[in-house]
Amino acid sequence: MWERNQLAEFYSGFYHKSMGVHIFHDLKECMDNDDEALYMWGKAIEHLAHGEQEQYKIDSERATELSKPLMEACKANNKFNIVSAEVDAWFIDFWTQPDAVEQMIENIKEHPILVKLDITLARMAWKLGFYHGAGAAFGRFWTRLMGQPTWSADLNSFYPHPVEAGAETNDKVGKKDASAVFLSEAWHGFYPNQDIRSYFLDCFARDTTEYDAIDAVVGYISTDTSFLAKSDFKQAMKTMKQMNRTNFQPCTKDPVSSQAFYIMLEMQKEATKFFTTPGVERQVEINIQGQKALFVKSVASLHEFWQAGDYEKAGTAYGMVWGLMMGISYPMN
Repeated sequence: MWERNQLAEFYSGFYHKSMGVHIFHDLKECMDNDDEALYMWGKAIEHLAHGEQEQYKIDSERATELSKPLMEACKANNKFNIVSAEVDAWFIDFWTQPDAVEQMIENIKEHPILVKLDITLARMAWKLGFYHGAGAAFGRFWTRLMGQPTWSADLNSFYPHPVEAGAETNDKVGKKDASAVFLSEAWHGFYPNQDIRSYFLDCFARDTTEYDAIDAVVGYISTDTSFLAKSDFKQAMKTMKQMNRTNFQPCTKDPVSSQAFYIMLEMQKEATKFFTTPGVERQVEINIQGQKALFVKSVASLHEFWQAGDYEKAGTAYGMVWGLMMGISYPMN
């Protein structure tokens, strides 16, 4: 029998609109429900809607305190760990600024009507029992007050049970090894003149969550390059980059692998500079036209080999997809 979990609905709405992450089904499975926590969130939103800041602060802190133990089982879910760490970092980064209050006031002045509307919608949705909608409005409210989150958390504190770099795993080319193989081949596919694959295979920390992040990114890539502008794709890329930052850390500790790591960083900087240039979408289209057949083939190969579990060939295709969009020329095989 299906049971509602109103707290999971509320928090998933908040995470969706504040962080851009879909996490309802995950929270519904791992988060306990609790009438007192639900009641306190309702009271907090009521006070916020009436401008009762002090009482809102008291009730929201109590609601958060009651909610934390309910999420204990969610710590086994690294999607939750990541988004939770990022929300904490978002609030801490903003409120530890010397001029945080002044910034908040300026942000509110930019769209005062929308700020009021978000709180009104949160209150109305809560009263109607539409808890996901209430959480979504609450999440939008905080993005208007503090700006969009930058995803700056240090993920090392909880990172998902990594296997030691280079260690044997039970699955030959399973999820734990897939990320190392895929990313090593991706850099080689992107820039074949620098073969640094073997260094990363030895030092890259193994875990299964990186696989899920790559899977999400691969799922968005298509021959229609408008995927580059989609917010969900950008969020998936941010998550993948955060994980890379942690899993590549062992590569900085050995003199030989660290040299390869810094070569990779230079290539990454070049790619970041290109894809953050204003009007890049038009330049990508121009670049692709020069090697359209190879681009179409590379995208198809990426999906085919990823689904088949051939992470070497999938990684090579992935690297070429990005290289072709940047205007790098490759021979047509």
